[in-house]
Amino acid sequence: MHFPFQNLLRRDPIAHRSRIVPTRPLGAGIGVTSAPRIIDGVDQLRRFINGSRYGWQWNEVSLNELFAAYDERFFENRVLAAGVVSASSGSTIVTVSDVIKTDKRIVIFLRLHAPSIGTADMMSWHYFVELLAEDVGDSEISINHPLSKGRPGRRFPGRIIADR
Repeated sequence: MHFPFQNLLRRDPIAHRSRIVPTRPLGAGIGVTSAPRIIDGVDQLRRFINGSRYGWQWNEVSLNELFAAYDERFFENRVLAAGVVSASSGSTIVTVSDVIKTDKRIVIFLRLHAPSIGTADMMSWHYFVELLAEDVGDSEISINHPLSKGRPGRRFPGRIIADR
């Protein structure tokens, strides 16, 4: 039997490790869910973190752990896929459940589990997914959640779609 969507289903799991860092959003980071960026060196990691300081609060201990884990030696044969995901409750648990490679792209599957009783605060998490550079190559990389630029204005808050 021939399945017309066979190419959509053909995928290979990719070995990965991940690190999720809670980063409470400031005004510019509320409701933002971004596409992942490939980071292939310490300088790029520093630029990524410095660029993220405008919209999110970073814990110094978490930053020190990131820079200790992702040093020059790490980037010899690996890369990071990094981005941010937001949810409408700080009680949400964020994990990376899988990373797959299709014919055209790599997809990171973020799982957001909201408890039955959540909190009324907005929360964000920066994710760092460790991948072998040879697995990534020049593939496009994406996540399984819709991207959001956050609130359009203070008076008319936007919908937070990352936790749906």
